[in-house]
Formats: sequence, structure tokens, C-alpha cells
Amino acid sequence: MDNNEMKRKILKIMYNHEQENPGNLIHSDKIIKELGSVEQNKFNFNTNYLKNKGFIRLLEISGNGGFLGNITHYGIDLIENPHEFNTQLPVFNITNVNNSKGVVVSSNDVQIDINDSINIKNSFNGLYEQINPSDVKANEIKEKIKVIEMELNKDEISPSKIRNSNEWLKMYANWSIPIITQIITAVFLGKM
Repeated sequence: MDNNEMKRKILKIMYNHEQENPGNLIHSDKIIKELGSVEQNKFNFNTNYLKNKGFIRLLEISGNGGFLGNITHYGIDLIENPHEFNTQLPVFNITNVNNSKGVVVSSNDVQIDINDSINIKNSFNGLYEQINPSDVKANEIKEKIKVIEMELNKDEISPSKIRNSNEWLKMYANWSIPIITQIITAVFLGKM
């Protein structure tokens, strides 16, 4: 399990605990048990990150290195806003499928199955739907995404056009980057 995946699971465990036991603290041993087999250093690293971001609160227990903790209102807001949750803590899974003609690329937001050809239109349509019309840069966001979509549909792809649009989107629409990255990866893996 990578760091973002562990952070997501820790937050979800603490969120569920808060829903079932409002105001009660959860012991770190219970979180570790629900996570399964994890390295203590990696667990500490990820809980410290979540604490420093203000998503969880920790009360260390002297002597054994464990803690009591709970999710903060910022953590609850993050969990309850899937778009923000996936933006703050994205998870990418690229799995080679045996006895198949392609690769499956999936995350919480998008799933692309590559066989003989790839239809990326549906994935891009999903991106266009996520653009907030009241965003002052909404038209520019659409244009940059369209540039990437058009390039990926060409036989001769211009990496510089994709890179330029991608860099702009990182600055002004970073929520789109996880999905675009997966689409680009799927297209290039499909063309190999």
C-alpha cells in the first residue's frame, strides 16, 4: 500500500469511528488492525502527515508509542467531498491483465479498459462535466483539456502540446490532473 492509499484508509477508519462513536477517540492499535499488515514507521509517517494537515488530532500515549486520536472537521469535510478527497490524496492503480490484449487503468474517478482500440471520449466528457461554469477560467480549462483530447486522438501525437496544456491545468485546474494522467498513460500503453 502506498502512502496516499494508507492516508485515505486511515482517514476513512477514523471517519467511520467518529460516525459510530461521536466524540470518542480511537486507539492507534485499532487503526493498525483495520489496515492489516503495515510497517510502524510508515504508519507513523502517514498519521503525522494527516495531523500536520489538520485532518486528524492525535494524543500520544507515553511509553508505548501509540496514540488516541480522532478526525477533525477538516478531515470530515475532506471525506465527504469525493472530488477534493481524490484531489488531495489521489490513488492510481495500473494493473497488467494476463490473457488480455491490454491494460486496465483505474482510480476512484475513471476506469479505462484498453483492448484493440481505446475510446477516450467518455473519460474526457466526464472531465468537461466537472468544470465549474462559474469558474472565471472555465473556458480556458475546456480549451486546454480539448487540446489534450485532440492530440491523443491523432496518430502523430505532439508531446509538447500535451505538456503545455497539462502544465497550465496543473496551475489552474489541478483537480483534472489525476484523470488526465491516467488517460494519457492508458493511451500510450495502448499504442505500445
